[in-house]
Amino acid sequence: MRVLMESSWQSSEVLFHTMQSMAAACLAKSFPELGSVAVRERGFALQGFDTEYEASSWHQEDTILMAGLLLGHTASWHNPSDLELEKFTITQKTLRNWVPDSKTAITFRFFKSAVEYWELLLSFFTETCSTTDHASGFIGPPQTVENLPHPFTGISDETTSLLARVGRLIHNHRKIRSLHAFITEELLDSLRKDVQQARRIERRLLAYKAPNISEMVDPEDPRTTLAHLSRLDEAYICSGLLQLYRVFPDLLSDRYNPWDSVSLYDARAPCKTPTEPERNAWLTSLAMYTLDLIREIPFESRTRCVQPFIFVAVAGELHIETRAVVSMDTDNEEARSHGNDAIRIATARNFITGRLSAYRDVLPLRKVMNISELIHHTWVALDSGKQNVYWLGVCVEKRLSTLFG
Repeated sequence: MRVLMESSWQSSEVLFHTMQSMAAACLAKSFPELGSVAVRERGFALQGFDTEYEASSWHQEDTILMAGLLLGHTASWHNPSDLELEKFTITQKTLRNWVPDSKTAITFRFFKSAVEYWELLLSFFTETCSTTDHASGFIGPPQTVENLPHPFTGISDETTSLLARVGRLIHNHRKIRSLHAFITEELLDSLRKDVQQARRIERRLLAYKAPNISEMVDPEDPRTTLAHLSRLDEAYICSGLLQLYRVFPDLLSDRYNPWDSVSLYDARAPCKTPTEPERNAWLTSLAMYTLDLIREIPFESRTRCVQPFIFVAVAGELHIETRAVVSMDTDNEEARSHGNDAIRIATARNFITGRLSAYRDVLPLRKVMNISELIHHTWVALDSGKQNVYWLGVCVEKRLSTLFG
């Protein structure tokens, strides 16, 4: 992206104002007077983008895609709840209509993956359709599968696509349920189809194979190693499984065995029908495993900008039981085990809080505050004894929707 910007910002008024706005927004905490500059420059960029798009005066697809991506992702820098859906639609449409030649194929793949990641971030909150769904108009060339971490997201295209499918399914599932006050045959049919689709996605997620680092292309960033990217990719896969098992508990029941990270991707026949506390404990173990993957990545790694999604995804499974805290001083072995679990979960919470706090210092944007507030409200709901807490429900209730990447 840096290479593309260096070759385009001086010749594109839209990109020039976009970069000015981004720089001012990042400095606004230290220099409050730059807040108005950031808003003004963004206004110029948006006006220029809309004018050129309506006049069809964009001559290069990469320029409009770059402008659309930056304006879309930075909307939440100024207003955390602004998802800039219009820019996403325009950017996605432009990508679908672009037929690259041999000279622009690499650039096309870059933008394709970047737009798909944007789609992933939006999929949990709004109606989206797959960027590369041929039925929806995608006319780009078929892409060969490369074991290459994307420079904009750090995760593989396959992982991005699967997580976007998870997001679309859960969004639509929750929407349909909210529209029906009573049980109807139509609702039951829809719910059955959702479970079937969830099973198909689960199979794809369980087929995950950790990338062979020796075959990956090194991004040549001294702060970001291939091991960081590999762990990040798996953490996203685990986050996808976590969402499916929380929203569609039958999937977990159908493979339930006591937690064992070694057999995570090996869904064997269930040893029993789990109770709700057993399912919750299993999900907590998966959340802790996911966080351990991120814990091994130092904060200095540039993957930190795409880690907040994972923190939100696991937050709802970090439940500290009251009995565990009360029983810490007892001599009962089982009670002490519960107490140790509470300590581990409290430590995990502190890790998330610490990472987000450090991230907020590096990138002092209001959207990061939204993410921290969402996680805090999720934990408050859990600690109050509320049942079936799901981060997306808390997000909607508290109006804290934003881009988590």
